[in-house]
Amino acid sequence: MSLNLERFIEIYEFARRAHGNQKRKTGEPYITHPVAVSEIARDYGADESTIYACLLHDVVEDTPVLLEEIERRFGNDVAYLVDGVTEIKEDELATFLKVRGYAIPDKRVALIKLADRIHNILNPINNLKWRENYSKSTKFYIELGRELGFDEMASELEELNESFVK
Repeated sequence: MSLNLERFIEIYEFARRAHGNQKRKTGEPYITHPVAVSEIARDYGADESTIYACLLHDVVEDTPVLLEEIERRFGNDVAYLVDGVTEIKEDELATFLKVRGYAIPDKRVALIKLADRIHNILNPINNLKWRENYSKSTKFYIELGRELGFDEMASELEELNESFVK
């Protein structure tokens, strides 16, 4: 799939400015994370709106930017996905897996969550306790990926998770 490069750069610049001087716990500039998540999602066939939402997935949660600004600037679909990623919590995803009748509003939200998890495992914090806890919680993302038909993504996450704590 080809992206609108001008639009991608516009959204990237917005996210970069919104995150400002924030750093990841690894010390890297924060913007490296949403860029990596968007690349992972693209590699798994994400559509254009999903890739844009990946760039913005932490903006509403971690910066003063409001969802209404995302919607005004980048449209309803992108804002809907950003909101889904911001609002759906791990316990809600776990409920989905337990009950199976619980509806994930949009599979693209789960795709962003899975891409986010893959990137975080590829770039872990150098703290064994954090890694052990993160590895345990990753298991339900693997199941979620399989449940929603993201088998290849779930397999990658499972392989990464197996060597994660070592």
